[in-house]
Amino acid sequence: MQIDVVDIVIITGIFMVVGYYAFLRYKEEKRKEEALLIPTLESYKEKFLKEKEDYILRAKSYEDKLEDIKIQLQDLKSKIALYPWTESQIEYFKKMKGSEFEYFLNTTFQMLGFEIIDPEYFKEFHIDTILKFEDEDRIDYIIVDYVDFTEVKKIDENYLKDLEKGKEKYSISKVWIITNGKLDESVVKKIYDYDFNLLDTENIVKLLPSLNFFYEYEDLKAKFHATQILHKEMFDEVIRREHWLEEVDKKLFEAIEKRNKLS
Repeated sequence: MQIDVVDIVIITGIFMVVGYYAFLRYKEEKRKEEALLIPTLESYKEKFLKEKEDYILRAKSYEDKLEDIKIQLQDLKSKIALYPWTESQIEYFKKMKGSEFEYFLNTTFQMLGFEIIDPEYFKEFHIDTILKFEDEDRIDYIIVDYVDFTEVKKIDENYLKDLEKGKEKYSISKVWIITNGKLDESVVKKIYDYDFNLLDTENIVKLLPSLNFFYEYEDLKAKFHATQILHKEMFDEVIRREHWLEEVDKKLFEAIEKRNKLS
């Protein structure tokens, strides 16, 4: 089948008409888009402004909640005496071991205003923690090793010599061995011979807040942390809307300038 010149002309004409029609449609759509650009940008600007205001209010509400939780924490610390140790709590403490034992004690010291500092290397010279306490008059540092009831057998001459090396390395005079286990009198004597302090269950119950106090504190601390995250998320949304508004204002300025030139 051969295509003659007339067919080619007809086909070319059809393509030209379709192409011209498509061009006209494109121009019309472009004109409509440009006509709607400024109202669309203004609509976006209004939307982002409202969202920004909403997130500012929400961030403020979380900020107020944080202050309220801080007050609750301070109030709780003033009521330590209202949370005495019970026999069941003491028995539970005696059975603590490993990370639970260490976490309870570290958190309790933090509640009491101590800063928790890790040694340079994990378990270096048997050191679990270095406690730092600072007030108006002085700064105290204390080397601490937590020895649960399953580990009391490790306390021997070599163990005490290692703690002494840690004491010398960090130039810290105070060393506490804290345990919920029972020690032989001979071991206790060796500990005191090295001028270390021993805090056993009896001392802990006398000196530190009870488990119920700890649980109340942990609950408030968890609420504080969760509220902090939400507050940051709201604040981040405010910053994000500010960036979007800057972009919209820039495009709005360009669109108005272009419209004024065309008119």
